[in-house]
Amino acid sequence: MTCAECELLIGLFADGELKPERKATVSAHFAGCPACAAKLTAIRELGDAVRALPVPAVPADLWNCIAEQTPVSPIAGKIRPWRRVALLRVAAVAALVLVAIYTGWLAFGPGTPRGPSPAPALVDLAPILEKGIPVNFNAGGEFKFVAAPLDKAEQQVTFRVFDKPHLTDGFMAQQCRVGCCGMHAIVQTEYRRDQDHCVMFQYPRELPVTFGDATVESVAVGEKTVKVVQGKACWAASWQINGTAVTIIGPRDRAELLRMVAKVEQSLEGTKQ
Repeated sequence: MTCAECELLIGLFADGELKPERKATVSAHFAGCPACAAKLTAIRELGDAVRALPVPAVPADLWNCIAEQTPVSPIAGKIRPWRRVALLRVAAVAALVLVAIYTGWLAFGPGTPRGPSPAPALVDLAPILEKGIPVNFNAGGEFKFVAAPLDKAEQQVTFRVFDKPHLTDGFMAQQCRVGCCGMHAIVQTEYRRDQDHCVMFQYPRELPVTFGDATVESVAVGEKTVKVVQGKACWAASWQINGTAVTIIGPRDRAELLRMVAKVEQSLEGTKQ
């Protein structure tokens, strides 16, 4: 199952409306796709928040008040009293439903002030620039990664992915993972050459990636402008191509980093999101 197919079924899954065999297929996809699992969690949290809203109490004399304020039409005398009360109650219930809908729109509609939103997901790579890539590298506790074959990673995200096992000058892919940071999917691929180690992140351009207080230099690589950063331990480069944001961090040589950028750029240029 692809992510696009799963997204069509997330709402039905959350409501428990899928048949058992279909439910099992979607559950298996969630187990291997953190991005879709995060969307399911968001839907469930929204449902819990709505159910937690207080239900206003109905005044005991509501029906009598409505009856007193409702003008009597010429045909009212032809309707038996008990039927008249029943009709009034139906009308009252309908009015309450409209009030509830209108109140909900006021609370959650566009342009309505809301409470403070949670801090957006942010990837800070300053520690790697300072100390280098650790042996057992993990991009942070806020990430939820699962291993994925490099040539299959693109099927789990909505952006283009560089899926070549060879980067440059002997750097070979060792491990690929797909994870999520907040509501953003991210692909992390580690490349090694003997004792040298670098990591490539690929993610939607909406996910902010920072390098702390390091100075960022704009460098032209072909027709593309790339942000290049020098740290105490290594170099990093970050740029965008056809809806995909790419960051490479780890090379200790600037020229080698730029060759990596050119290799990825050449592979992804001309592809569409």
